[in-house]
Amino acid sequence: MKTLVLGRGRVGTALAEALRAPRAALLVAASLLVAACVGDSGRVIAVDPSEPFMAKLRINAAVSGLSNIVFENVAVGGHEGNARLNAVEGNPGTATVSEVASGGIRMRPLVAILADNGVTAIAAMKVDIDGFEEKALGPFFREAADGLLPVRVVVETVLLTDETATFVKTMLDRGYVKTGQTRSNALFERRA
Repeated sequence: MKTLVLGRGRVGTALAEALRAPRAALLVAASLLVAACVGDSGRVIAVDPSEPFMAKLRINAAVSGLSNIVFENVAVGGHEGNARLNAVEGNPGTATVSEVASGGIRMRPLVAILADNGVTAIAAMKVDIDGFEEKALGPFFREAADGLLPVRVVVETVLLTDETATFVKTMLDRGYVKTGQTRSNALFERRA
């Protein structure tokens, strides 16, 4: 059994199989490079608001010879605007995002990021945005055309918040079913 490791948790063969499809893979708060799984015919859109993290991701991609990754150094939100990345003291790998009136980092709707990159189908999406899921991705999952919705979605559930629970309900309302759970992640697949 081939297992693809994303972030802190493991996901099963289902996600790895989805990444072999001729579609884009999308990492919101990118965790690891999955470009090798999508192969030369696919792309990975890595979206993360942390410039230091994206710099490391770019270096890892270059060292690994991976050229099918698009780096989007923005926060994902329900609309165009600005956001602030709030580091969690004592845990440099964890941060929260909050909307601000001005300054900070650019915040963009996911549908706009996808359109700018010519993405018309998503094989798999990894979500790791620590409590900002519904604000960032809820609008996309409620409003996107059926063909643009990802086939499989992995949602980090380590910090299970009301926001995360609301986001999961939004996904369930669009035809997703939970097909797996690890210590750190829940795996959903769209059946509708």
